[in-house]
Amino acid sequence: MPTTTRMAVPVTPASAGANTGRIVTILSLVVGFIGAAAPLVLNMDLSSTAGVVAGLVALSAVAVKYLDGWQKYEARLDAHAAVAVQAAATNGASQESHA
Repeated sequence: MPTTTRMAVPVTPASAGANTGRIVTILSLVVGFIGAAAPLVLNMDLSSTAGVVAGLVALSAVAVKYLDGWQKYEARLDAHAAVAVQAAATNGASQESHA
């Protein structure tokens, strides 16, 4: 009676190929440049400029934290894919040795 073995099929989330990290980085840079130019363009006083700078620092902190999480997410996907490929290769090699 032949036995069937199931090969591990890597399951990749739909967001795996997304460019979310790049989009967040580019938008953060654009908002940063606009915020840096705003005090000069709008002729703001020192207290308003300090508020804009504080807002940019807060935005940068949020963007850095988000991008750090995104990199960890991508690392988990890469590790999962590597394990699936290794399992498939091992399973394929063991099936060839039994043939």
